[in-house]
Amino acid sequence: MAVSSLVLGDEEVTFSAQFSGQSMGIVIPVEAILAVYAKENGQGMLFPAEEAKPNNEPPDDEPQPPKPGKRPSLKVVK
Repeated sequence: MAVSSLVLGDEEVTFSAQFSGQSMGIVIPVEAILAVYAKENGQGMLFPAEEAKPNNEPPDDEPQPPKPGKRPSLKVVK
């Protein structure tokens, strides 16, 4: 009753829920889910926590911080 459009996928779980009367779409990566429990009877299951692999190199798609002295600017796209 609390959620609608629930989709349990291999990569993510998606659903719609209402917060303060406003409907919002929620997307949760499967890796972020630690446990699932039923409210009705308290039964559920825990998932094993996987340790994150250390990565000292920043990802290529991460935006670089602006150079000192340059102000950020916006560009109109039509």
